[in-house]
Amino acid sequence: MFEAVFDTAAMSAHQKNPGRKDPNCFTNASTNITLCAGNKVIYHLEGTRLGVYSDKGRDNSNIATMKDRVTFVIKTAGIYLVNLNISIIDVTLKNYLGLFVNDRLAMACPEGGIKCSTNYDASFDFRICNINGVLKLNVNDSLDVRTMQSNTTIRIAALSNSFFTIVLLQKQL
Repeated sequence: MFEAVFDTAAMSAHQKNPGRKDPNCFTNASTNITLCAGNKVIYHLEGTRLGVYSDKGRDNSNIATMKDRVTFVIKTAGIYLVNLNISIIDVTLKNYLGLFVNDRLAMACPEGGIKCSTNYDASFDFRICNINGVLKLNVNDSLDVRTMQSNTTIRIAALSNSFFTIVLLQKQL
């Protein structure tokens, strides 16, 4: 199994700053990605690769490796179970994420997703994008998760609730 957890610690560098236009957010001009308080990330451009994965302790996997914190490269050919679990902030239900294999769309969030209905503020704006599927992958295949629309906002949930996992079901001989 190879798991990449979205990194809430990486978000801590982008806490409130009263000197900015929006004191709760920081926009990186080179990537056109906005990081906000509350572990929100806004991807302004369609097709942007999600790049907020923790890279701690992931190099010891014999099935995949992480490249530049945005792309996963397969080391062992075979049949894989793939799972992505992440929250999207979107009242319109029109923003989706897609899983790409070798720059081609392989899977996407199901329409609508699962609406969150807890008691905290704006919880009805959150929906869970859960991508599950089985893929045949070869050595050096690359996988990444991308936005399917511009201005897609995700929320990185603490306690490892936002993650990307691949499980080798059957090794190819």
